[in-house]
Amino acid sequence: MRTRHANLRLVLLLATMEGAALARPAVTTSPSIGPPNHKITVSGSGFRASELVDLYFDTTDLEPARADSVGVFSKPLTIPETAVPGKHTVSATGRKSGRTARTTFLVRTDWRQFRHGPLHDSYNPDENVLSASNASSLQLLWKTSTGGYVSSPVVADGKVYVGTAIDLVQFQVEAFDAATGRYVWSASGAGDGTSPGVVNGTVYIPSGFPDGNMYAFGAATGQPMWSAFGSFATVTSPATIADGAVFAGWDVLLAWDAATGRQLWSFTAPSQRPFDVFPATVVNGVVYAGCLDGYLYAIDAGAGAVIWSRPNMAMSPAAAGGVLYGVVPGGSLEAVDAATGKPIWSTGKGSATSPPAVANGIVYAGTTGNQLTAFNAGTGRPLWSTAVGEGLSYPAIANGVLYVSMSGGKLAAFNGTNGQLLWSTQLGTAPYATSPVVANGVVYVCDYNGVIYAFGLQPGSAADPARRHLLE
Repeated sequence: MRTRHANLRLVLLLATMEGAALARPAVTTSPSIGPPNHKITVSGSGFRASELVDLYFDTTDLEPARADSVGVFSKPLTIPETAVPGKHTVSATGRKSGRTARTTFLVRTDWRQFRHGPLHDSYNPDENVLSASNASSLQLLWKTSTGGYVSSPVVADGKVYVGTAIDLVQFQVEAFDAATGRYVWSASGAGDGTSPGVVNGTVYIPSGFPDGNMYAFGAATGQPMWSAFGSFATVTSPATIADGAVFAGWDVLLAWDAATGRQLWSFTAPSQRPFDVFPATVVNGVVYAGCLDGYLYAIDAGAGAVIWSRPNMAMSPAAAGGVLYGVVPGGSLEAVDAATGKPIWSTGKGSATSPPAVANGIVYAGTTGNQLTAFNAGTGRPLWSTAVGEGLSYPAIANGVLYVSMSGGKLAAFNGTNGQLLWSTQLGTAPYATSPVVANGVVYVCDYNGVIYAFGLQPGSAADPARRHLLE
Protein backbone atom coordinates (compact mmCIF):
# COMPACT_ATOMS: atom_id res chain seq x y z
CA MET A 1 0.00 0.00 0.00
CA ARG A 2 2.87 2.38 0.87
CA THR A 3 4.41 1.72 -2.52
CA ARG A 4 1.15 2.54 -4.29
CA HIS A 5 0.84 5.81 -2.35
CA ALA A 6 4.45 6.70 -3.09
CA ASN A 7 3.91 6.03 -6.78
CA LEU A 8 0.78 8.15 -6.74
CA ARG A 9 2.66 11.04 -5.14
CA LEU A 10 5.39 10.72 -7.78
CA VAL A 11 2.79 10.80 -10.57
CA LEU A 12 1.19 13.91 -9.06
CA LEU A 13 4.60 15.58 -8.70
CA LEU A 14 5.49 14.84 -12.31
CA ALA A 15 2.11 16.15 -13.44
CA THR A 16 2.68 19.34 -11.47
CA MET A 17 6.12 19.77 -13.01
CA GLU A 18 4.77 19.16 -16.49
CA GLY A 19 1.95 21.67 -15.88
CA ALA A 20 4.47 24.27 -14.83
CA ALA A 21 6.52 23.62 -17.93
CA LEU A 22 3.47 24.05 -20.11
CA ALA A 23 2.20 27.13 -18.29
CA ARG A 24 2.17 30.42 -20.16
CA PRO A 25 5.77 31.76 -20.17
CA ALA A 26 6.39 34.95 -18.24
CA VAL A 27 9.37 37.19 -17.50
CA THR A 28 9.76 40.01 -14.96
CA THR A 29 12.54 42.36 -13.82
CA SER A 30 13.30 43.61 -10.33
CA PRO A 31 13.39 46.54 -10.21
CA SER A 32 11.51 47.59 -13.35
CA ILE A 33 13.01 51.11 -13.47
CA GLY A 34 16.64 52.20 -13.30
CA PRO A 35 19.61 53.83 -15.01
CA PRO A 36 22.10 52.32 -17.47
CA ASN A 37 24.71 50.05 -15.86
CA HIS A 38 22.17 49.33 -13.11
CA LYS A 39 22.09 45.75 -11.81
CA ILE A 40 18.71 44.05 -12.01
CA THR A 41 17.32 40.53 -11.60
CA VAL A 42 15.46 38.94 -14.52
CA SER A 43 13.09 36.12 -13.52
CA GLY A 44 11.05 33.80 -15.72
CA SER A 45 8.71 30.82 -15.60
CA GLY A 46 6.90 28.54 -18.01
CA PHE A 47 10.00 27.27 -19.81
CA ARG A 48 11.17 23.68 -20.40
CA ALA A 49 12.92 22.01 -17.50
CA SER A 50 16.69 22.61 -17.44
CA GLU A 51 16.82 24.39 -20.80
CA LEU A 52 19.01 27.38 -21.53
CA VAL A 53 17.01 30.60 -21.89
CA ASP A 54 18.40 33.37 -24.09
CA LEU A 55 17.91 36.85 -22.64
CA TYR A 56 17.80 40.09 -24.61
CA PHE A 57 17.64 43.79 -23.75
CA ASP A 58 16.00 45.10 -26.92
CA THR A 59 18.31 43.42 -29.46
CA THR A 60 21.35 43.19 -27.15
CA ASP A 61 22.14 39.54 -26.42
CA LEU A 62 22.70 39.12 -22.67
CA GLU A 63 24.16 36.19 -20.76
CA PRO A 64 21.68 33.25 -20.90
CA ALA A 65 19.95 31.74 -17.88
CA ARG A 66 19.37 28.07 -17.03
CA ALA A 67 15.84 27.04 -16.13
CA ASP A 68 15.44 24.70 -13.16
CA SER A 69 13.54 21.43 -12.98
CA VAL A 70 10.17 23.19 -13.18
CA GLY A 71 11.11 25.68 -15.92
CA VAL A 72 11.82 28.64 -13.63
CA PHE A 73 14.94 30.86 -13.68
CA SER A 74 16.35 33.95 -11.97
CA LYS A 75 19.41 35.75 -13.31
CA PRO A 76 21.28 38.90 -12.23
CA LEU A 77 22.09 41.17 -15.19
CA THR A 78 23.34 44.69 -15.90
CA ILE A 79 21.44 47.21 -18.04
CA PRO A 80 23.60 48.14 -21.08
CA GLU A 81 25.36 51.48 -20.63
CA THR A 82 24.10 52.58 -24.06
CA ALA A 83 20.42 52.21 -23.08
CA VAL A 84 18.90 55.68 -23.47
CA PRO A 85 16.08 56.94 -21.23
CA GLY A 86 12.69 55.50 -22.14
CA LYS A 87 10.94 52.13 -22.41
CA HIS A 88 12.93 49.06 -23.43
CA THR A 89 12.02 45.42 -23.96
CA VAL A 90 13.51 42.60 -21.92
CA SER A 91 12.76 39.23 -23.53
CA ALA A 92 13.48 35.57 -22.77
CA THR A 93 13.42 32.68 -25.30
CA GLY A 94 13.91 29.00 -24.46
CA ARG A 95 16.49 27.35 -26.73
CA LYS A 96 14.70 23.98 -26.83
CA SER A 97 11.08 24.97 -26.35
CA GLY A 98 11.18 28.16 -28.40
CA ARG A 99 8.85 29.69 -25.83
CA THR A 100 9.19 33.49 -25.51
CA ALA A 101 8.09 36.06 -22.95
CA ARG A 102 8.63 39.83 -22.80
CA THR A 103 8.39 42.66 -20.30
CA THR A 104 9.21 46.37 -20.22
CA PHE A 105 12.09 48.08 -18.41
CA LEU A 106 12.11 51.87 -18.04
CA VAL A 107 15.51 53.54 -18.21
CA ARG A 108 15.83 56.80 -16.30
CA THR A 109 18.84 58.98 -15.48
CA ASP A 110 17.26 61.18 -12.81
CA TRP A 111 18.74 63.99 -10.69
CA ARG A 112 16.94 63.39 -7.39
CA GLN A 113 18.62 65.68 -4.86
CA PHE A 114 20.41 69.00 -4.57
CA ARG A 115 23.81 68.55 -6.26
CA HIS A 116 22.52 65.19 -7.60
CA GLY A 117 22.69 62.95 -4.52
CA PRO A 118 24.06 62.46 -1.01
CA LEU A 119 27.66 62.70 -2.30
CA HIS A 120 26.93 66.26 -3.52
CA ASP A 121 29.40 65.87 -6.38
CA SER A 122 27.01 67.55 -8.88
CA TYR A 123 27.74 64.68 -11.28
CA ASN A 124 25.22 62.55 -13.15
CA PRO A 125 27.20 59.41 -14.10
CA ASP A 126 24.24 57.89 -15.97
CA GLU A 127 23.61 60.59 -18.59
CA ASN A 128 24.14 59.15 -22.09
CA VAL A 129 22.11 61.41 -24.43
CA LEU A 130 23.80 64.81 -24.24
CA SER A 131 27.53 64.88 -24.94
CA ALA A 132 30.30 67.17 -26.15
CA SER A 133 29.44 66.13 -29.72
CA ASN A 134 25.81 67.32 -29.64
CA ALA A 135 25.49 69.89 -26.82
CA SER A 136 25.83 72.68 -29.38
CA SER A 137 22.39 71.61 -30.70
CA LEU A 138 20.56 72.27 -27.42
CA GLN A 139 17.23 74.05 -27.88
CA LEU A 140 14.51 75.32 -25.57
CA LEU A 141 11.93 72.56 -25.17
CA TRP A 142 9.63 74.39 -22.78
CA LYS A 143 9.48 76.96 -20.01
CA THR A 144 6.88 77.55 -17.33
CA SER A 145 6.32 79.93 -14.43
CA THR A 146 6.19 78.79 -10.80
CA GLY A 147 4.53 80.28 -7.76
CA GLY A 148 7.38 82.56 -6.72
CA TYR A 149 11.10 82.68 -5.94
CA VAL A 150 12.34 79.23 -6.92
CA SER A 151 15.03 76.80 -5.79
CA SER A 152 17.33 74.65 -7.88
CA PRO A 153 15.21 71.90 -9.46
CA VAL A 154 15.38 68.14 -9.04
CA VAL A 155 14.11 65.55 -11.52
CA ALA A 156 12.63 62.18 -10.60
CA ASP A 157 10.16 59.70 -12.07
CA GLY A 158 9.05 61.91 -14.94
CA LYS A 159 8.58 65.11 -12.94
CA VAL A 160 10.50 68.28 -12.13
CA TYR A 161 10.22 69.42 -8.52
CA VAL A 162 11.07 72.86 -7.11
CA GLY A 163 10.66 74.66 -3.84
CA THR A 164 9.16 78.13 -4.19
CA ALA A 165 8.90 80.90 -1.62
CA ILE A 166 5.45 82.48 -1.92
CA ASP A 167 6.23 85.17 0.66
CA LEU A 168 8.33 85.52 3.80
CA VAL A 169 6.33 82.96 5.78
CA GLN A 170 5.05 80.38 3.28
CA PHE A 171 6.53 78.02 0.71
CA GLN A 172 5.31 75.56 -1.87
CA VAL A 173 6.68 72.40 -3.38
CA GLU A 174 5.60 72.32 -7.01
CA ALA A 175 5.72 69.42 -9.46
CA PHE A 176 5.72 69.73 -13.26
CA ASP A 177 5.74 67.17 -16.05
CA ALA A 178 9.39 66.78 -17.06
CA ALA A 179 8.59 66.32 -20.76
CA THR A 180 6.12 69.16 -21.25
CA GLY A 181 6.36 71.56 -18.29
CA ARG A 182 2.68 70.98 -17.51
CA TYR A 183 1.74 71.78 -13.90
CA VAL A 184 0.98 68.61 -11.92
CA TRP A 185 0.55 69.55 -8.26
CA SER A 186 1.66 71.84 -5.44
CA ALA A 187 1.75 71.48 -1.69
CA SER A 188 2.20 74.26 0.88
CA GLY A 189 3.91 74.67 4.20
CA ALA A 190 4.99 77.46 6.50
CA GLY A 191 8.48 78.87 6.22
CA ASP A 192 11.00 79.34 3.43
CA GLY A 193 11.29 76.72 0.72
CA THR A 194 14.59 75.27 -0.44
CA SER A 195 15.54 72.53 -2.92
CA PRO A 196 13.55 69.35 -2.35
CA GLY A 197 14.83 65.78 -2.58
CA VAL A 198 12.88 62.84 -4.05
CA VAL A 199 13.59 59.27 -2.96
CA ASN A 200 11.36 56.18 -3.01
CA GLY A 201 8.25 58.07 -4.09
CA THR A 202 8.53 60.76 -1.40
CA VAL A 203 9.45 64.45 -1.65
CA TYR A 204 11.40 65.81 1.31
CA ILE A 205 11.80 69.53 1.97
CA PRO A 206 12.75 71.43 5.14
CA SER A 207 11.56 74.91 6.03
CA GLY A 208 12.93 77.65 8.23
CA PHE A 209 11.10 80.44 10.03
CA PRO A 210 8.39 80.46 11.30
CA ASP A 211 7.75 76.72 11.78
CA GLY A 212 11.11 74.99 11.21
CA ASN A 213 9.62 71.69 10.08
CA MET A 214 10.83 68.88 7.86
CA TYR A 215 8.05 67.91 5.44
CA ALA A 216 7.43 64.72 3.46
CA PHE A 217 4.93 64.66 0.57
CA GLY A 218 3.87 61.88 -1.78
CA ALA A 219 5.78 62.43 -5.03
CA ALA A 220 2.89 61.39 -7.28
CA THR A 221 0.15 63.62 -5.83
CA GLY A 222 1.66 65.97 -3.24
CA GLN A 223 -0.33 64.31 -0.47
CA PRO A 224 1.19 65.14 2.96
CA MET A 225 2.87 62.08 4.50
CA TRP A 226 4.48 63.45 7.64
CA SER A 227 6.05 66.56 9.12
CA ALA A 228 8.42 66.84 12.05
CA PHE A 229 9.75 69.79 14.00
CA GLY A 230 13.34 70.74 13.35
CA SER A 231 14.26 74.15 14.72
CA PHE A 232 13.05 77.76 14.85
CA ALA A 233 16.13 78.91 12.95
CA THR A 234 15.55 81.50 10.23
CA VAL A 235 16.73 79.38 7.29
CA THR A 236 17.73 75.81 6.55
CA SER A 237 19.87 73.91 4.09
CA PRO A 238 18.45 71.46 1.52
CA ALA A 239 17.78 68.00 2.89
CA THR A 240 20.06 65.08 2.11
CA ILE A 241 18.46 61.63 1.88
CA ALA A 242 20.62 58.54 2.34
CA ASP A 243 20.35 55.04 3.83
CA GLY A 244 16.73 55.42 4.90
CA ALA A 245 17.30 58.70 6.74
CA VAL A 246 16.87 62.43 6.08
CA PHE A 247 19.50 64.95 7.21
CA ALA A 248 19.22 68.75 7.34
CA GLY A 249 20.85 71.63 9.14
CA TRP A 250 19.23 74.53 10.98
CA ASP A 251 20.99 75.90 14.05
CA VAL A 252 21.34 72.18 14.81
CA LEU A 253 22.01 69.21 12.52
CA LEU A 254 19.11 66.75 12.58
CA ALA A 255 18.35 63.24 11.29
CA TRP A 256 14.93 61.61 10.81
CA ASP A 257 13.69 58.22 9.70
CA ALA A 258 12.71 58.81 6.06
CA ALA A 259 9.62 56.58 6.24
CA THR A 260 8.07 57.78 9.49
CA GLY A 261 9.57 61.16 10.38
CA ARG A 262 10.80 59.84 13.73
CA GLN A 263 13.78 61.91 14.87
CA LEU A 264 16.90 59.78 15.04
CA TRP A 265 19.32 62.26 16.57
CA SER A 266 20.21 65.93 16.96
CA PHE A 267 23.70 67.43 17.00
CA THR A 268 24.58 70.88 18.30
CA ALA A 269 28.04 72.30 17.66
CA PRO A 270 30.01 73.13 20.84
CA SER A 271 30.05 76.74 19.65
CA GLN A 272 26.22 76.78 19.38
CA ARG A 273 26.64 78.16 15.85
CA PRO A 274 24.23 77.00 13.07
CA PHE A 275 24.58 74.53 10.19
CA ASP A 276 21.98 76.27 8.04
CA VAL A 277 24.07 77.26 5.01
CA PHE A 278 26.08 74.08 4.38
CA PRO A 279 24.03 71.14 3.02
CA ALA A 280 25.26 67.91 4.60
CA THR A 281 27.09 65.31 2.52
CA VAL A 282 26.58 61.63 3.37
CA VAL A 283 28.88 58.82 2.30
CA ASN A 284 29.68 55.40 3.78
CA GLY A 285 27.64 56.00 6.92
CA VAL A 286 29.22 59.36 7.74
CA VAL A 287 27.58 62.81 7.61
CA TYR A 288 29.91 65.68 6.72
CA ALA A 289 28.55 69.11 7.62
CA GLY A 290 30.08 72.58 7.73
CA CYS A 291 29.16 74.88 10.57
CA LEU A 292 29.25 78.66 10.85
CA ASP A 293 31.81 78.27 13.65
CA GLY A 294 34.28 77.47 10.85
CA TYR A 295 34.51 73.75 11.58
CA LEU A 296 33.84 70.80 9.31
CA TYR A 297 32.28 67.97 11.31
CA ALA A 298 32.28 64.26 10.47
CA ILE A 299 29.37 62.64 12.30
CA ASP A 300 28.29 59.01 12.52
CA ALA A 301 25.09 58.82 10.46
CA GLY A 302 23.52 56.22 12.73
CA ALA A 303 24.36 57.55 16.16
CA GLY A 304 24.93 61.28 15.63
CA ALA A 305 28.32 61.15 17.38
CA VAL A 306 31.31 63.20 16.21
CA ILE A 307 34.05 61.17 14.51
CA TRP A 308 36.34 64.13 13.85
CA SER A 309 36.18 67.89 13.39
CA ARG A 310 38.58 70.36 11.78
CA PRO A 311 38.72 74.17 12.16
CA ASN A 312 38.90 76.60 9.24
CA MET A 313 37.28 74.04 6.92
CA ALA A 314 33.56 74.88 6.99
CA MET A 315 32.27 73.70 3.61
CA SER A 316 29.50 71.83 1.84
CA PRO A 317 31.77 69.14 0.44
CA ALA A 318 31.59 67.03 -2.67
CA ALA A 319 32.71 63.47 -1.97
CA ALA A 320 34.61 61.25 -4.41
CA GLY A 321 37.11 58.45 -3.92
CA GLY A 322 37.49 58.92 -0.17
CA VAL A 323 38.20 62.64 -0.50
CA LEU A 324 36.08 65.70 0.31
CA TYR A 325 36.30 68.76 -1.94
CA GLY A 326 34.89 72.15 -1.06
CA VAL A 327 35.41 75.88 -0.77
CA VAL A 328 36.21 77.06 2.75
CA PRO A 329 35.74 80.56 4.23
CA GLY A 330 38.34 82.81 2.69
CA GLY A 331 37.81 81.35 -0.76
CA SER A 332 40.18 78.40 -0.96
CA LEU A 333 39.29 75.15 -2.73
CA GLU A 334 40.36 72.38 -0.37
CA ALA A 335 40.78 68.61 -0.70
CA VAL A 336 40.41 66.78 2.62
CA ASP A 337 40.82 63.11 3.54
CA ALA A 338 37.30 61.89 4.37
CA ALA A 339 38.51 59.39 6.99
CA THR A 340 40.61 61.80 9.03
CA GLY A 341 39.89 65.38 7.92
CA LYS A 342 43.55 65.83 7.11
CA PRO A 343 44.16 68.39 4.30
CA ILE A 344 45.50 66.96 1.03
CA TRP A 345 45.82 70.06 -1.16
CA SER A 346 44.64 73.64 -1.36
CA THR A 347 44.38 76.29 -4.07
CA GLY A 348 45.13 79.10 -1.62
CA LYS A 349 43.12 81.86 0.01
CA GLY A 350 40.92 83.94 -2.26
CA SER A 351 41.28 81.61 -5.24
CA ALA A 352 37.85 79.94 -5.44
CA THR A 353 34.40 81.43 -5.98
CA SER A 354 32.00 78.48 -6.31
CA PRO A 355 31.58 75.03 -4.75
CA PRO A 356 32.91 72.26 -6.99
CA ALA A 357 31.64 69.47 -9.17
CA VAL A 358 33.72 66.28 -9.28
CA ALA A 359 33.83 63.60 -11.97
CA ASN A 360 36.34 61.14 -13.35
CA GLY A 361 39.31 62.45 -11.40
CA ILE A 362 38.66 66.13 -12.18
CA VAL A 363 37.39 68.89 -9.88
CA TYR A 364 35.58 71.81 -11.54
CA ALA A 365 35.06 75.15 -9.75
CA GLY A 366 34.74 78.85 -10.29
CA THR A 367 37.98 80.72 -9.57
CA THR A 368 39.03 84.35 -9.26
CA GLY A 369 39.14 86.51 -12.35
CA ASN A 370 35.76 85.14 -13.49
CA GLN A 371 37.33 81.84 -14.52
CA LEU A 372 36.00 78.30 -14.66
CA THR A 373 38.89 76.00 -13.78
CA ALA A 374 39.49 72.25 -13.85
CA PHE A 375 41.89 70.70 -11.33
CA ASN A 376 43.45 67.27 -11.05
CA ALA A 377 41.50 65.69 -8.18
CA GLY A 378 44.55 63.94 -6.75
CA THR A 379 47.05 66.78 -6.81
CA GLY A 380 45.11 70.03 -7.21
CA ARG A 381 47.14 70.88 -10.31
CA PRO A 382 45.15 73.14 -12.71
CA LEU A 383 44.32 71.39 -15.99
CA TRP A 384 42.61 74.23 -17.85
CA SER A 385 40.84 77.49 -17.22
CA THR A 386 38.35 79.46 -19.29
CA ALA A 387 36.77 82.89 -18.85
CA VAL A 388 33.13 83.01 -17.76
CA GLY A 389 30.81 85.59 -16.25
CA GLU A 390 30.47 86.58 -12.62
CA GLY A 391 28.10 84.90 -10.18
CA LEU A 392 28.94 81.35 -11.24
CA SER A 393 26.50 78.72 -9.95
CA TYR A 394 27.30 75.26 -8.67
CA PRO A 395 28.60 73.54 -11.81
CA ALA A 396 26.92 70.35 -13.04
CA ILE A 397 28.82 67.67 -14.96
CA ALA A 398 27.32 64.89 -17.09
CA ASN A 399 28.80 62.77 -19.88
CA GLY A 400 31.82 65.02 -20.32
CA VAL A 401 29.86 68.29 -20.48
CA LEU A 402 29.99 70.96 -17.77
CA TYR A 403 26.91 73.17 -17.32
CA VAL A 404 26.89 76.47 -15.36
CA SER A 405 24.64 79.45 -14.96
CA MET A 406 26.11 82.94 -14.55
CA SER A 407 25.04 86.42 -13.54
CA GLY A 408 22.92 88.14 -16.14
CA GLY A 409 20.74 85.05 -16.52
CA LYS A 410 23.06 83.16 -18.85
CA LEU A 411 23.34 79.36 -19.10
CA ALA A 412 26.36 77.75 -20.78
CA ALA A 413 27.83 74.33 -21.57
CA PHE A 414 31.57 73.64 -21.70
CA ASN A 415 33.64 70.66 -22.79
CA GLY A 416 34.78 69.05 -19.54
CA THR A 417 38.03 67.88 -21.11
CA ASN A 418 39.42 71.20 -22.38
CA GLY A 419 37.03 73.98 -21.30
CA GLN A 420 35.83 74.80 -24.81
CA LEU A 421 32.51 76.66 -24.89
CA LEU A 422 29.98 74.38 -26.59
CA TRP A 423 26.74 76.34 -26.20
CA SER A 424 25.18 79.25 -24.33
CA THR A 425 21.83 80.99 -24.10
CA GLN A 426 20.16 83.94 -22.40
CA LEU A 427 17.39 82.73 -20.09
CA GLY A 428 15.36 85.87 -19.56
CA THR A 429 15.40 89.15 -17.69
CA ALA A 430 16.29 87.81 -14.24
CA PRO A 431 19.83 88.76 -13.14
CA TYR A 432 20.60 85.30 -11.75
CA ALA A 433 19.68 81.66 -12.26
CA THR A 434 19.90 78.56 -10.11
CA SER A 435 22.33 75.71 -10.52
CA PRO A 436 21.41 73.62 -13.59
CA VAL A 437 20.70 69.89 -13.46
CA VAL A 438 20.95 67.25 -16.21
CA ALA A 439 18.55 64.31 -16.38
CA ASN A 440 17.27 62.06 -19.15
CA GLY A 441 18.91 64.08 -21.91
CA VAL A 442 17.51 67.43 -20.74
CA VAL A 443 19.09 70.40 -18.93
CA TYR A 444 16.78 72.05 -16.39
CA VAL A 445 17.40 75.41 -14.72
CA CYS A 446 15.32 78.06 -12.95
CA ASP A 447 15.79 81.81 -12.98
CA TYR A 448 15.11 84.17 -10.11
CA ASN A 449 11.86 85.33 -11.72
CA GLY A 450 10.48 81.88 -10.91
CA VAL A 451 10.65 80.43 -14.43
CA ILE A 452 11.74 76.82 -15.11
CA TYR A 453 13.50 76.16 -18.41
CA ALA A 454 14.10 72.81 -20.12
CA PHE A 455 16.72 72.50 -22.87
CA GLY A 456 17.30 69.41 -24.98
CA LEU A 457 17.86 68.12 -28.48
CA GLN A 458 15.04 68.70 -30.93
CA PRO A 459 12.78 65.62 -31.07
CA GLY A 460 13.46 63.60 -34.19
CA SER A 461 16.62 65.51 -35.05
CA ALA A 462 19.74 63.81 -36.37
CA ALA A 463 21.44 64.69 -33.08
CA ASP A 464 18.84 62.75 -31.10
CA PRO A 465 17.31 60.01 -33.30
CA ALA A 466 15.79 57.92 -30.50
CA ARG A 467 14.25 60.66 -28.31
CA ARG A 468 12.17 58.12 -26.43
CA HIS A 469 12.72 59.85 -23.10
CA LEU A 470 10.37 62.70 -24.08
CA LEU A 471 7.65 60.39 -25.28
CA GLU A 472 7.20 58.10 -22.25
